Amino acid sequence: KGHPYYTLRGEPYGDPTVRTVLQSLFLRQPRAEFRYLLSNEYGPTFERLQAHMNNAPGSSCGFAPLSHFLSISRGEELGMKSPYLIHEKTVYSRGDPCGRPGMSPYIQLPANVQMSMELWSPSNMDKCMDNDHKPHAWYPVLRGGKDLRPYQTPHSAWWLAREAISKPLERYLSPKLLVVKSTNRLQATLDVQGQVALQTLYLLHLRAR
Repeated sequence: KGHPYYTLRGEPYGDPTVRTVLQSLFLRQPRAEFRYLLSNEYGPTFERLQAHMNNAPGSSCGFAPLSHFLSISRGEELGMKSPYLIHEKTVYSRGDPCGRPGMSPYIQLPANVQMSMELWSPSNMDKCMDNDHKPHAWYPVLRGGKDLRPYQTPHSAWWLAREAISKPLERYLSPKLLVVKSTNRLQATLDVQGQVALQTLYLLHLRAR
């Protein structure tokens, strides 16, 4: 505040360069501040698109905000060093999520419950746990861009305690697009495994029509 520009550093993304962004850029693109991460090569293109949308009559614009079609939210407001996060080996050493002893996740389940080959699905845990034990469950969690890989199903070796999940659980259990929040390139994936996410990921759900 009070400065005509902001200084941005790119080290978190492997870019050692430092550049500045004028405050006037933020003023020209309300509610789209994330675009400051775009390079100078692509930024002007989005600015021209935004200007067209602002000036065209609503009936002939041909564009609509993404929020018209999707709900956009963030994951849990926790850091990667949160004590509520534990590695999957620790979860298995405590017994399976349904409270039975043993390290192996390959156990006999009721016919109506499907088992993942690597991790317990949160929806499966809900089916095999009563209400008294659900608060003590552990849910697989994606911590951010480091757990997303190109052309691969998102997978994390980390779990999050149920008591640390403050946002609606249904938001995570339903199919969703996950988009990395702060990066200078599009990094996203589809999650149909019901994984929880931390706040460095945006969750996109289709709106009901």
